[in-house]
Amino acid sequence: RLSKSDSRDSAKNEVTDFEEALNELKLSILSLAERSGMQITGKRDVNADRPDNRSMVELSLCEEVIETAEYFFKGIEGRMEEIRIKDGRMRSTIQQLCLLLKELHERNNQSISQLMDVGEER
Repeated sequence: RLSKSDSRDSAKNEVTDFEEALNELKLSILSLAERSGMQITGKRDVNADRPDNRSMVELSLCEEVIETAEYFFKGIEGRMEEIRIKDGRMRSTIQQLCLLLKELHERNNQSISQLMDVGEER
């Protein structure tokens, strides 16, 4: 059985691992958002977005990444509750990424709908 200090060190290591994983995922999500035509530099301005020219395959893969990321966030939040650590910065990062994913999901749905209107299958 771990001592309290070993347990605390283990929990801190988990938090560090979560932060690193979130940073890597954030870069991937930003890349997907940029690929979709979303303007992601500076203050978010929907009017500065470019048209979405992704294929149905790319849109579908992006949807899978969104679902997986949301599941991943829930896992991190659940584990943070279990080990009783609160990290405002991590929570803020997750919230920001969730907002971006929501917008990306809406953009995906719009693009999928447009592609289906011209006869492309999902």
